[in-house]
Amino acid sequence: MAGSAHIPDVKTAPPSVPRASPPPQPTRPYASASPLVGSRPAPPSPAWPLLLTVVLLGGCRGSTCQELARAYAAVERKAQRCLDHSPLPAFDPEHCEQHQAACDAEDLGQLDEQVECYQRLDTCQADEKDSFLEGITRCDDRAPSNACEAAIF
Repeated sequence: MAGSAHIPDVKTAPPSVPRASPPPQPTRPYASASPLVGSRPAPPSPAWPLLLTVVLLGGCRGSTCQELARAYAAVERKAQRCLDHSPLPAFDPEHCEQHQAACDAEDLGQLDEQVECYQRLDTCQADEKDSFLEGITRCDDRAPSNACEAAIF
């Protein structure tokens, strides 16, 4: 065949030997900016419970300090019958609100439990002074972390 271009003989694998297919490309489900018709929405992030807690508690952060201030004032009133003053430290809710960023969600939960505990205390009776002080101690056991407590007091 003079004048014709020579095409090299390409050998192909016999039909009994399967050809190697290219490696599969990694797929990224839900990576598309616009969802395809019939596609499923992206699964929620594993961090969504923490995000939800932060959002819910973040909206109530100012009220935590106010609730704690009200609880401290109530304990002070409940202590009047048998003590000159309650053993609770001075508390400034404005200072608390300015510094409560040092408190995480767990700390805020502890503060809520502490407030509820103080609210359950009965009014101190002269013959039950020790019991009243023990009740305050049980409530103080629900204190937040040292970092949070140091920041808000």
